[in-house]
Amino acid sequence: LKLQFLYFIVINYNMTHGRAPLQEAFAKGFCNLVYVTGGFPDREKTIDVLMSLQESGVVQVVEVGVPFTDPVGDGPVIEECALAAIAGDCKSIFTVIDLIKEARKVGFTLPVILMGYYNTFRPGWIEASKDCISGVIIVDLPYEEPFTHELRDDLDKADISFVPLASPFTTGDRLQNIAGIVDSFLYNTCVMGVTGARQSLDEYLQTTYQPTWKKIKENTNGKKCILGFGISNNKAVKAVRALGADGLVVGSALMRKISEVKDLSGDELRKAIREFLAELFAQ
Repeated sequence: LKLQFLYFIVINYNMTHGRAPLQEAFAKGFCNLVYVTGGFPDREKTIDVLMSLQESGVVQVVEVGVPFTDPVGDGPVIEECALAAIAGDCKSIFTVIDLIKEARKVGFTLPVILMGYYNTFRPGWIEASKDCISGVIIVDLPYEEPFTHELRDDLDKADISFVPLASPFTTGDRLQNIAGIVDSFLYNTCVMGVTGARQSLDEYLQTTYQPTWKKIKENTNGKKCILGFGISNNKAVKAVRALGADGLVVGSALMRKISEVKDLSGDELRKAIREFLAELFAQ
C-alpha cells in the first residue's frame, strides 16, 4: 500500500511540470488556454481561481501572469489587475511561483505557462519554477534578440518550453525562423495593439484575417499555432475553431469577470468562474 501511494505521488508530480504535459494537451486536440494574473484578487483567492479553472473541465492550459508596473502589451483590464496584485504584496516572480506551488499542493494539475515581461524574470527563477511549470512566454523578448536563444538553451536544460510570439504583420520568412525554435506552440496575436476584448472579432477572423492565417500555416512547418488578443465571447471562440487553429487564449474577458466577482467567498468565486467558462467555451 505504501509503495502504491508513493507511486501515485511520483506520477502526479511528473504530470505537473516539464514540457510533456503541455505537449500532451495539444496532442489531444484543440486547447483552450486562459490567462490569469498571479496574486489577483489576492494570494488566497489566486488558489481558488486556479482550482476553478481545473474544475471547469473546459480549460487545458493556464497562463499565469507575473504582475508588472508597465505592461506595454496589455490593455487596461490586465494592467489594473497587475497593479492591484502588486499593491497586495505580489511584487515578484518568486511570489507567483510560490502561489503555483501552493496550488499544486492542493491538487492543481493543469499545465502552467508563466507569462510576463523581461524585467520581471529575475535571476534564479528557472531553478525556482522548474518543478511546477511547463512553459514561459516573455512578451518583449523577440526572436532576433541574442539573449532569446541563450535563454531557450537554459530552458531546454530545465525541460521548460519557450513560447515565442508572432503578430499579423510578421513576415513569412520571419515566421519560418520563429517556427524553428517552437517546441510546444506558437502564440499568434490575431490583432495589433494590446490585449483586451474586441467587438466583431468573429467576423474579422472569418474575412480579413484569412490571408494572415494562410501565411502562418504555410510558414510554420506544421507547428501548433494558437490565437490570442481580443477573444472574449463564444462567437469568437467558435470562429477560432472554424479557422483551424490548434487553440486560443482568453485573458482580459476572464480577468474582467474575476474583477466583478472578487469579493465573493471562495466557493462562490469558483462557481462564478466555472459558469463563465462553461458559457464562453460552449461548443
